Amino acid sequence: MFKEIMEELKSYGTDQNIKVYKRHGLDMELYGVSVANIKKVAKKYKGHTEVAIPLLRSKNHDAMYLAQYMIDPKDITKELIEEVALYSDSHDIHEHILSNLGVMKPEITLDCVYSWINHDDFRLRRTAWAIYQNALSFLPNEMFDKDDIVKRLIYIKENIHNEENRVRYIMNGFVIAVGSFYPELLDDAKHIAEEVGKVEVFMGQTACKVPFAPDYIQKVESMDRIGRKRKQLC
Repeated sequence: MFKEIMEELKSYGTDQNIKVYKRHGLDMELYGVSVANIKKVAKKYKGHTEVAIPLLRSKNHDAMYLAQYMIDPKDITKELIEEVALYSDSHDIHEHILSNLGVMKPEITLDCVYSWINHDDFRLRRTAWAIYQNALSFLPNEMFDKDDIVKRLIYIKENIHNEENRVRYIMNGFVIAVGSFYPELLDDAKHIAEEVGKVEVFMGQTACKVPFAPDYIQKVESMDRIGRKRKQLC
């Protein structure tokens, strides 16, 4: 089954997509499969959860991206997320794939966050902040410690501009997530966003921009969407 899936993914890959993904910082093997085609493969093999972890461990980006649509949440462990986080420097692995896995099994979510958020390895710090940000957007606010969120906001205000490149990006996103999804701390998030100001992040050879947190939170507020959670990936 694993080999069959890998062959199918390969058939959907394009050189143009490979170039685009590499411009966005991917530093590992990939076939260049579009997200639409990855979802098509996931639908075809729905229910074959036994291949999800081999796909995640394949060190092929397309297969790893597919794995998040196929994995059974009960099979996700903190140890597995940590293992995969150290495969690559690619921010897509940490900020998308692993941040999604980290919220699919809420009982390990905050353990991952608290274990890695001050880690010496920036890949684990990046993963921790990404999971925390994602968790705020998906999971019930009752599971979060308000005092801890405040502590993290203060830490961001004092440290964001000296952090590793993509950790800065995720910290900025965390401030936005607090303001957008945790109504009790809306004013705190707006204040911190103003204090932080513009966040400089090298985005590779792309036209991508770093959201300006004060404007982003204000936009969410003006749309009367503060506190509205997102629908989870799986």
